Amino acid sequence: VDGGVIRFKIKDAGEYPPVSSNKSFFSMVNSAFNGKRKMLRKSLQHLYSSADIEAALTNIGLPPTARPSELMMDDFVRLHNYLGNV
Repeated sequence: VDGGVIRFKIKDAGEYPPVSSNKSFFSMVNSAFNGKRKMLRKSLQHLYSSADIEAALTNIGLPPTARPSELMMDDFVRLHNYLGNV
C-alpha cells in the first residue's frame, strides 16, 4: 500500500493581493469551477463578455484557453481585479 502525507499551511489574508470585493471575487471563483473542465472564457461568460475575459487573461500573462485548474490563487486575484476595471 502506498501512502502519503499532505500538509496545508493557511496563509494570512495579508499575504494575498487585495481584491476590490470579496463577494464578487468568490462569485467569480465559484463560477469558474462550476464549469468542470471548461475554459474560463466559457465558464465566466454569464458574468463577463468572452472578449473581456480573453483580454484579461492575455493582460495578466495567461493563455486565452486557460482552465480554472491551471490558475494559482494570485492569478484569480489578478483576473478579478482586471475584470473589475473593465
